[in-house]
Amino acid sequence: MSALTAPGVWAVKEDDFPFLIDGTFDAATIVKANPKLDLGFFTMPSSNAAAVNRVVLNPDLSWVVPTSAPNKELAMKWLEFFSREDNYKQWLAATGSNSTQPGVTTTEVPWMDWLNEHQEDACLNVPGPWVPTGAAPEASGPVLADMVPVGRTSANDELRRSADAYAKARKA
Repeated sequence: MSALTAPGVWAVKEDDFPFLIDGTFDAATIVKANPKLDLGFFTMPSSNAAAVNRVVLNPDLSWVVPTSAPNKELAMKWLEFFSREDNYKQWLAATGSNSTQPGVTTTEVPWMDWLNEHQEDACLNVPGPWVPTGAAPEASGPVLADMVPVGRTSANDELRRSADAYAKARKA
């Protein structure tokens, strides 16, 4: 069954879900919609070699202060407060998100068991299969953390940098 159609097909089966392509951020919603559903998460395999199938952390679960922020000092103080283990764990439990903070797990959230166990070997978002092996990270697309408003690079310059890196990687 196609990954694109599977969620729709399985959604009509009340308690017969073999897999659902989704992220931990939706777990609380899924459990609320069907409390009887026993669910868990594992990483989408990228290889037949189990050792390389690591937990992938997405940048959207990271917190940043834009370079253009009018009060960076206050924003950094808020991030420091938010990232204290007790505060951060409350946020993780409420949202069902996967922790991006080293050493912080959500052991009280049942669907996080596999992810907590493998968190230590987690890696940042890997490039798609269209990106040549060994290519610079920006070859897979614009580096959002470098782009305005978070970074200093304009959208046009970041897209150009990404296109150039991809072209260079293809020639290599």
